[in-house]
Amino acid sequence: MPPFQPPAHSPLTAADLRAAFRSVLVADSSAKAAALREIITRRLGPGQIALLGSGTSALEVALRMARDTLGDASASLVLPAYCCFDVATAAVAAGMPVRFYDQDPQTLAPDLEGVTKATEEGGRVVVVAPLFGYPFPWDDLRAVAAARGALLVEDAAQAAGASWEGRAVGSQGDLTVLSFGRGKGWTGGGGGAVIVRDSRVLHGAWEGWALRSAIGAAPMVGSIVQWAFGRPGLYGIPAGIPALGLGETHYREPRVPTGISAFSVALAVATADQSERELDVRTEVAGSLVEAIDRLGMGGEVTLVRPISGAKAGFLRLPVLLRRARRLPQARARALGIAPGYPRPLPELGALARLRTGGFGTYPGARRLARELVTLPTHRFITPSVRDRIVDLIADLRDGP
Repeated sequence: MPPFQPPAHSPLTAADLRAAFRSVLVADSSAKAAALREIITRRLGPGQIALLGSGTSALEVALRMARDTLGDASASLVLPAYCCFDVATAAVAAGMPVRFYDQDPQTLAPDLEGVTKATEEGGRVVVVAPLFGYPFPWDDLRAVAAARGALLVEDAAQAAGASWEGRAVGSQGDLTVLSFGRGKGWTGGGGGAVIVRDSRVLHGAWEGWALRSAIGAAPMVGSIVQWAFGRPGLYGIPAGIPALGLGETHYREPRVPTGISAFSVALAVATADQSERELDVRTEVAGSLVEAIDRLGMGGEVTLVRPISGAKAGFLRLPVLLRRARRLPQARARALGIAPGYPRPLPELGALARLRTGGFGTYPGARRLARELVTLPTHRFITPSVRDRIVDLIADLRDGP
């Protein structure tokens, strides 16, 4: 058995931590915040940028901005049926009626017919989230939204450097949300951002959060732990503590949004260049895994999720559909960094029940994803030997009942 592999890895060095601590000590957070905005603008284009305490808070703020801009209590929020539960947290905080659209389990792309139907029935804020760094056909989504005057909120927390038709994921939304949390392609140990591009959006009331940055003990401690234990051999220590719940998915109640910490701003600036270089590493590892799994010839037992035409995936993790996913030996899979997907479609979450409108739907794509999706690690610690162990574990499923 190899040492425990983390399911995801954000490049972070001791030098990055020292730079962030030094920035806090000399109190140059305003300069670092300006630098972070410049980096975001260079990568993702112009817009009004607010820096928040987490990606979830950033999404909540984006949804509230969109809601207030519309000024229509009957307008509904349109969510992907399969997504991170933090999207549900932000939706509950926004308090809008909620509709859902399904996704194609083989590409993770939105079902455009479902998005169209939701906007025709009153959906005016559409959230799209490129899970694991798998892009969408943005022009088609833009056309659907434009037909009904809907705002597109691009939750790019998992973008990880992905692009479509040469355009960076995170550069297209009327509002775009970023996350600098643990396990993302670009880390600040915490924090997030909202980019406002649509001139209709009322954003002035939210800009002040970027100026009320605290030092932030939690991001500091979390980043030290991430640096110390986020590698094979040491990751097994926190992974073996059940109370930490690493890799588990739970719904969390909304919290009052806060500004980003000075430490997270400085750390995000320090890790920015590495986050771009890491894309090449993840792409190479993902390509190696795809080739090895393809050679297994397991037919319908294994379905690799493929990026849509014109897409360059960010491969934050490699999503795979396993018909017998529930037969994976959990201890071995966990040690190899193989992680289960989100366990339930969002329409099944009780927290969203009182907000649902427009019928219940069946969402077969989301249900299949909840049942069969697992994600494989793609970070720099995946050696050929670890890759072969991952593939062998998948191959063992063809011999099961």
